[in-house]
Amino acid sequence: MRLNLETKNKEQEIVKAHLEENASEILAEKINNGTPFEKDGRTFINKKTLDGFMKYASSEARKLASKGANSACVEDKVVYGWAVHYFEEESIEGTLYNEDGTEYKPAPKTTPAKVKKYAPPKETKIETVGFGFFFCGISGRRPRYFNGFGAAVPIPLVGTTRDAAVFVAWRNSRGKPAGSVRFL
Repeated sequence: MRLNLETKNKEQEIVKAHLEENASEILAEKINNGTPFEKDGRTFINKKTLDGFMKYASSEARKLASKGANSACVEDKVVYGWAVHYFEEESIEGTLYNEDGTEYKPAPKTTPAKVKKYAPPKETKIETVGFGFFFCGISGRRPRYFNGFGAAVPIPLVGTTRDAAVFVAWRNSRGKPAGSVRFL
């Protein structure tokens, strides 16, 4: 029996030849004319192709493969059984056509864009932890920072100056430096 199936490679030709030899009249009519198919409250014509069958057969073979395997050996009679089942089973969706014969293209699904809600920055508690003085001696010695508690901390030289500066620093509630001001 002649089937209206387009083949693209040798494997598809073999499956088509098997179906032409073994298909009943009812199966041949389903393959050649398609079957009614309901989706989204509308009726379409469901026509299946050998490309669709090859995807279906690959999926079925993956199910038979052992876990972690990249391949599976499947007997010819099993694949031919899948072919008959694929084209006979009305619940398997192939290419859908409108009643006027044009291919059905579902409207693209639009996902609402996620809107990121504005969250105002968290307030940080700022507290003054001390003040100090920078002094650069006339002899060009390294400046020292006096932390207000009588301890002299060496400061790396960035430039040379002979002026005294007042330095006030503060930290936020997490103990991180929050800012500083230097007065000459």
